[in-house]
Amino acid sequence: MLPIHAADLIAAANAPELEGLELAAPEELKSGWFYRYTFPGLPPAGSGGLIVNKRTGKVFHLGSAYPIERDLKMYERGYQFNSYDLVVLGFSNRRAAVELLATLRPTLVEVSYSAGTVWRIPRPLTPAEIDECLGSIPAVFGPISLYFELEELEAARVAGLLTFEALESPEAKAR
Repeated sequence: MLPIHAADLIAAANAPELEGLELAAPEELKSGWFYRYTFPGLPPAGSGGLIVNKRTGKVFHLGSAYPIERDLKMYERGYQFNSYDLVVLGFSNRRAAVELLATLRPTLVEVSYSAGTVWRIPRPLTPAEIDECLGSIPAVFGPISLYFELEELEAARVAGLLTFEALESPEAKAR
């Protein structure tokens, strides 16, 4: 486990350089140390703080679209990345699974060559393509951002609609 003094150094090195920003004393989570940002005035967008993972030292920056408590809860449930490979292991209702997955906007990258350039252009998968992917389990969708759909995804898990793993996308690691 990462000692708190090491987490303090990692947090300080990874905090955004914004005028007046300070890191509050860390709050201990099960899997990380949470550093709340403090500002003398109104905080800028995307300034919820950061978490240093106790096991890996990896930093996760919180946004400001949702209450911090929601982001901390989801972090503790394992949503600790910005980009995921969503691995669908099973489903109880195929049509409902396709509808849910369509809301996540999975993409397919189409590769082409023109004028001396290789183009990699993502396009959304259609519901029919998602349905086709579900014909072969496990089905992998990614890289994909899940931040704005975490509640729906967790509700589907709890209801037994979808069995899945949300893994860090290797493409996100390379960036």
